[in-house]
Amino acid sequence: MTTIDLSIDIDAPADEVWKDLADFGGVSVWNPNVKQSRLTSDTTEGTGVSRECVLAPMGTVQERVTEWTEGRLMGVEIYDHKNLPGLRSAFATIQLEPRGATTRVTVHMDYAVGLGVVGAGMNAMGMKRLFTKSLGGLLAGLKHHVETGEAVDGKTRLDLAAVERAA
Repeated sequence: MTTIDLSIDIDAPADEVWKDLADFGGVSVWNPNVKQSRLTSDTTEGTGVSRECVLAPMGTVQERVTEWTEGRLMGVEIYDHKNLPGLRSAFATIQLEPRGATTRVTVHMDYAVGLGVVGAGMNAMGMKRLFTKSLGGLLAGLKHHVETGEAVDGKTRLDLAAVERAA
């Protein structure tokens, strides 16, 4: 397993940040790595809700919520994907920590690669860097959207310097 931990501080109370996270099918509004997203479940929130995301520049992931603590924590599993060679499994948690008028958002991701030595080489040579960049964009996009109300896409100038390695 490979682990990535990143955090960002958002200038908004936790309930405002959670509102965007809880709109599970609407992730394409604030994540620059997602061109399109839609719910694939009958439920719209809570454990078991699922979505499909069309990624930029290519690929598709099927994700489902495996943990849900209202206003505080969401666990998400990638349970199927296309065009992500070498990825065997991935699970991420997004945790909100209220800090008065601001909120610290931390993403913890564990993923495993397949393909034996080839997959290990792919991970060492760029997969981890790509996932780290993608998660950084997710956090910076969420910050931008919550603080400005603007939708985010691949052309939006994001404050990637605000993303920190979580302790």
